[in-house]
Amino acid sequence: MVLGLLTQASFAVEVTPGTAVSPRTVGMRLTSNDLAPKLKSSALKNLTGDGTVPISTGPLQESIEVGGSLKAQACYQGGALGLLLELAMGTGSVTTTGAGPYDHTMVLTATQDTVTIASERGNTAKDDVMNGCKLAKLVLSVQPGQAMEVAADFVGMGYDARGAVAKITPATPYYIKHNHCGQIGFNSANYTASSLTLTIDRKVSPLMELGTLNSAEPQPTDMVEIILEAELVVRDNVLQVAALAGTSANATVTLTDGTRSLAITLHNAVIMDHSDPISSVGVIKQKVKWQAFGDGTNHGLGIVLTNANSSVRAS
Repeated sequence: MVLGLLTQASFAVEVTPGTAVSPRTVGMRLTSNDLAPKLKSSALKNLTGDGTVPISTGPLQESIEVGGSLKAQACYQGGALGLLLELAMGTGSVTTTGAGPYDHTMVLTATQDTVTIASERGNTAKDDVMNGCKLAKLVLSVQPGQAMEVAADFVGMGYDARGAVAKITPATPYYIKHNHCGQIGFNSANYTASSLTLTIDRKVSPLMELGTLNSAEPQPTDMVEIILEAELVVRDNVLQVAALAGTSANATVTLTDGTRSLAITLHNAVIMDHSDPISSVGVIKQKVKWQAFGDGTNHGLGIVLTNANSSVRAS
């Protein structure tokens, strides 16, 4: 019987996009996994049909799409979040300082590295190894009573036939939990959130060219979007006023557990959507969506991950 138990993923940063790297030394415990090569086909159609009936006489293999989403509980260290953040923020985005704990300071850059990913599929011994994988979107979200969730969407280039890979043991996890979340700071005021979601959308898509079913190195198709969404209890009208005024200011939030922390800063953030409908006699909640913007010096997003790892890629 095939079970999902023992499903995880492991990563290695590539030197040349699409050239697989081994061994993969960074492991990630997963809550769900649909990362795999997938054949996309369609029916060949013409006006002749099969000569008698209007039916297609065969398929067309359009492409093999290497990609999908990995989901996990986010960790300050021991869950590959540091590596995922580096992949999302871009090549050369990280500066590490300190002597333990270490501050991994990240700024948004224009290009991204690719990774080799082993999708270790439970107890099947039929695992996927995919190369040239670029992080298209990273989403961090946290709700009351839960650990933070990380969802990473990848687009890749090539793959190996399924087979058994040597599993690595992920490092000890230090989970980012709901009660670690501080207040959202915006325009010289602080707000307590009921839920929080950060989205780093690099707008990366496959690059299909003639002569192959596989993508060349995936490329961006639009501007990077940095979005912070929150639900908050309405205690005043300050955010509604800021939304109507188009106020621009940095938006900040930090999650902290002892010497470990994740600090997020959206530069030049503007409230792009605000709503506070009433549907009960209880507390009124407002939904707020901030979008970050660059100014040539600050490029929309800054992140500082603090932990005991001297390398962000080991985090």
